[in-house]
Amino acid sequence: MAGRKTFALTQQEIIDLDKHIRALPFKRRMQDAFLAMISERESMKQLNEEDLKLIQRCRYERNTYNKRIVQLQLIQKTEPQKLKKLELNILELSKKTDIDAYFAMHDALNEVLKIKRNQTSEKNITAKVERVLNPEKYNQAPLSKSLRKQQDHIKYFIGSLYLNLLEQSGLERSNSNEDLDRMLDLFKQAQSGAEKNNAFSLDQNRKTDILSAKSLYEMEKLIKQAKEDPRNPFNKA
Repeated sequence: MAGRKTFALTQQEIIDLDKHIRALPFKRRMQDAFLAMISERESMKQLNEEDLKLIQRCRYERNTYNKRIVQLQLIQKTEPQKLKKLELNILELSKKTDIDAYFAMHDALNEVLKIKRNQTSEKNITAKVERVLNPEKYNQAPLSKSLRKQQDHIKYFIGSLYLNLLEQSGLERSNSNEDLDRMLDLFKQAQSGAEKNNAFSLDQNRKTDILSAKSLYEMEKLIKQAKEDPRNPFNKA
């Protein structure tokens, strides 16, 4: 059975923790106990097991305190009408200076953080259940950043290849939608050449004509969509 992770501690951490606790307006019992213990120890070598447990608890409380303060700052920056009742109460408590209001505010902040953790946990569980119930929906995962980058490179390469094809064909680039029309012309020429090279029967030729007409229609539709696409740089020139 694996044991607990070793509690690492440095002298600087004790100094920082001491400064943090002394700066607090009010202290919890374990923090008072920490200050009393530190005043009696001359070096880290004198720390016993109980001392280390106390330090660990105080360090955990400091980390939680910092999270509460961040949450308090978020609440203070949020418009009051968007806050829940508990958060509004926290705002009121933050304006008071007595010890009861101080600890009540921090207890309330702990509750807010707990609610957020539960919401995150519930969201994760819901997503996990959805993946089991609707695997076909989640199997179509969004493209990773590296895969999107790879596909972008392919698109740029094919686009560059087409522009080179225009130049090799003796067609001048117009840097306008006419370049898209030339793409359609090249498609028609390639289609026409393929039909002449195929020796089919009459029935096969009829089928080929139907397929060619459909392909041409789809190509014309694609060119039209490209011309109307808001990303089309030719429309912005």
